[in-house]
Amino acid sequence: MHYEIFNDKAIYAHDGVVNTDDAIKRRDSSPSDFLSDMYSIKERAKVLGGGKPHAIGFKVFPEHICRSARSRELFEEILSDTRVRKIILHRRNRLAACVSALRAS
Repeated sequence: MHYEIFNDKAIYAHDGVVNTDDAIKRRDSSPSDFLSDMYSIKERAKVLGGGKPHAIGFKVFPEHICRSARSRELFEEILSDTRVRKIILHRRNRLAACVSALRAS
């Protein structure tokens, strides 16, 4: 399970936080390739000490999707891909959503 791999400030993955400008620029210049690396069973197995993950996931927020045309295309593709399972959460209470976003920033 990854965390916020498309966060503006850093890449929050289960195996650590990467916040170098180079890594973020690479991610943003080719979000599709970046996501393929995150999904890579071989790479994740190395990180997990040889164990194969049963599932790989990550959080996405609206601002991650709207960052660029490439990001929008990637997320449209993911949302339409029936092989990828999604859990979509939303808060009914707009105030709670705003407070949560403020606390996270």
